[in-house]
Amino acid sequence: MPNSRHLVSTLVVAASFGLFQYFTGTTLVRVETESVIYHGVQSKSGKLATFYGIPYAEPPLGNRRFRAPVPLKYEPGEGNEKVILDVQKKPAFCIQSPMNGNVLGGAGSEECLHLNIYTPRTAVAQNESEKLPVLVYIHGGGFLGGNPLSWPFEHWVEQFPNTVIVSIYYRLSIFGFLAAPSGEKSAGFDANSGFLDQLEALRWVKKNIGFFGGDNTRITIDGQSAGGASVVLHLLANGGNQQLFQQAIAQSIFRPGLKTMAETKDHFNFVVEHAQCSMPGSSESEKLNCLRTKEVATLMRAAEAAYRQNSTWFYLPVVDGIVFQDTPTVLINKGKISHVPVLTGATTDETFTLSDDMETELKRWYPALSQREVAKFKRIYPESDFGSKLDATATAVGETLNRCAGETLVESMTKGGKRSYIYRFDERNPTEDGWRVNHSAENWWMFQGTNTGNNGTFTLTPFTKPSQERFASELIAYWLSFVHTGDPNAFNIPGVPHWPAWVNGKGPTHRQRMVLKQGTGSTNASGSFVETKLSKALDRCHAVNQMAASIRF
Repeated sequence: MPNSRHLVSTLVVAASFGLFQYFTGTTLVRVETESVIYHGVQSKSGKLATFYGIPYAEPPLGNRRFRAPVPLKYEPGEGNEKVILDVQKKPAFCIQSPMNGNVLGGAGSEECLHLNIYTPRTAVAQNESEKLPVLVYIHGGGFLGGNPLSWPFEHWVEQFPNTVIVSIYYRLSIFGFLAAPSGEKSAGFDANSGFLDQLEALRWVKKNIGFFGGDNTRITIDGQSAGGASVVLHLLANGGNQQLFQQAIAQSIFRPGLKTMAETKDHFNFVVEHAQCSMPGSSESEKLNCLRTKEVATLMRAAEAAYRQNSTWFYLPVVDGIVFQDTPTVLINKGKISHVPVLTGATTDETFTLSDDMETELKRWYPALSQREVAKFKRIYPESDFGSKLDATATAVGETLNRCAGETLVESMTKGGKRSYIYRFDERNPTEDGWRVNHSAENWWMFQGTNTGNNGTFTLTPFTKPSQERFASELIAYWLSFVHTGDPNAFNIPGVPHWPAWVNGKGPTHRQRMVLKQGTGSTNASGSFVETKLSKALDRCHAVNQMAASIRF
């Protein structure tokens, strides 16, 4: 019986649940699957049922560290009773690395392979026959951090009480994306274990979401930043042959340079040395087994020391030759992708630069970049086109790392015969200084004023204007209309503009995208509008994509 300590505690909680309800006034929601009974909680409005921290795999502890997730199998108790799990409390997030190199990480738990389900209360009622579309959300955070509770979905289901939403937890940083140079199977090592967690969560959803009112033939995956990169990777995994979802939303796709297993050797050896696992003559298998014995704090200190040693030593997915045969854009250019309807886009000004030195800033994300390719970037992004060296550098990094990825994706999907939609998000996060619409700006609007911090922390800032509430509702309606029909226009609120599908080529109806913007004045007026992607900007994207094989993105 898996995770027996957790299971015993949940059985005790379930046995005394009636007394708990008496004192707290909460309402139990019960869902029964083939082998488990889950106890969730009903919202105060009575419209929503939430199940927090449903485990989808065995805890990746001990010898399971750095390995692919193991699916859960529950054995019935005496008298063939089903296992009862209390899933009302918000779970621990996965262990975090800091997004800021000056902050120590390590918060969270290795026992984190969970998911949260938000579903209409009526959808889990007995004898409910109609199954609802499902949105599965993969959080961002650079594959280093991220707490799914930072992006709450209760208000999405309250607004659209005919959708089931799932958010998933997956291993991060060194625990999810450590790469060993040879990846010896004798060591029980699996590259990309954090991505494999996501795959296992999707398999769990496919098998079980019907018990929670969801339709497992109408699943849309969604993610932002590293979550958007994950969405693309799911479209590419195993040669683009996937059967776990039918549509995809990819927001601000994170597109850094990726390495092969062999190229991680120096990084791996540094971590091993810093964690005191490098013995003379030891094999890779012995080094990995030693790392499995180390405390979380020891591994986090090693991971953080590695980043201070070399700022290009990120924890990212790798080209492992098994799940991924090459880097994402190379695979897309070859057509090795699952063609599904897509909604994608980026913010107006997103970029990640610290200086106006284009070579330095590009090599931070693309260390394989040659001098010849640096020169080509400077020709594609000449200072004369942007007014300053800083703006040229910011655009070169911003388009390559985030902004061009959406166009690359919709062009591929449209070529494959799937209707797809693209946006430019043009409303800044009002709690940030400055005028730029930065990376993750849409999250503030879509998730109740969220701002994420280090180590799984976050704050929610209440809206202060009716126009803010209106814009947030407009965004959620576009997104969930797409989830329901593959068309963001299907069930939107009155007064919003029609969002045209992307069309490849030239002409007045080609390259059109929605600019998402808050309205001004009347609370019933939308500020969003349709524009045509400038051909010069798209030409830059195409020119950069032609370098995908050499700069490894």
